[in-house]
Amino acid sequence: MPTVADHAGAAGGRVVRLPAAPVSARLARQHVTALTGAREDPRVALVVSELVTNAVVHGEGPPELRLRWQGPSLLVEVHDDSVLLPHVQPLDDAPAVSGRGMALVDLVADAWGTHLDPTGGKTVWALVTPSPVPASDGAPPRS
Repeated sequence: MPTVADHAGAAGGRVVRLPAAPVSARLARQHVTALTGAREDPRVALVVSELVTNAVVHGEGPPELRLRWQGPSLLVEVHDDSVLLPHVQPLDDAPAVSGRGMALVDLVADAWGTHLDPTGGKTVWALVTPSPVPASDGAPPRS
């Protein structure tokens, strides 16, 4: 069961310790929806799913998801205990059933990067600006 810590304040955020299991990507998306209070944005969902899945498949230990707002953008950080950094494989390589997640993140995120943590492991982060939520009354989307 994930453990959650909500961080109140101007930057508002959430930290979730996820299980090292395939279900973590879905759980992470649910936490994003709970934090944003809106429908699931496809770009945010893709980034969260890929970063968490990489941590589960290629990382060590249970991943930790950190979410916080930076203006209109959502900063998504995923920490795991491995020091091996992800790399982008070109999308035009020979067909493969896996290994393209970071290339997709590179395409849809506003920015992304990695850093080794002084206490061990690494954090992979991405900044994504969700699409405006369309008004339900036929009015133009809000920004």
